[in-house]
Amino acid sequence: MRPAPSSDRLAGGKLKQVYVGKVRHRGAIHDGAHEAIVDRALFDAVQAKLAAGAPRRRTGPSGSPHLIAGRVFDETGDRLTPTHANKRGRRYQYYVSRRLTQRRATGAGGWRLAAGVLDGAVLDVVTGLLRARTQLVDRLGVSPDVRPSK
Repeated sequence: MRPAPSSDRLAGGKLKQVYVGKVRHRGAIHDGAHEAIVDRALFDAVQAKLAAGAPRRRTGPSGSPHLIAGRVFDETGDRLTPTHANKRGRRYQYYVSRRLTQRRATGAGGWRLAAGVLDGAVLDVVTGLLRARTQLVDRLGVSPDVRPSK
């Protein structure tokens, strides 16, 4: 029996195609000039197990799970920074005034806001604006009949 593949032989939580006699080139998979060292049925079974056990990433389009990171400021103009705390196996996410994340900020005031509440409020406002087309047009200051030229 062969040893289990090490992490350097895994690509994105999946076994590399080279084990079944394939090679990947520029995103496409081709037949290789070598023989398979793992049976295709076993390879597919392992792929399915790896996919089932892979953690689900909850991130936005920017790669950060915090939707408005870097776009929110407190009353002093200090940027709110995403952070988290773990307690009894649960992760609590916050936006915190930047000065509170620095060690030198002893006794400094600042904001600590639950990320879910703030993200939800922003999403509600954006959704409402997009649903109310006339409101969106009024805020942007353009005529609804004007379309961008190509």
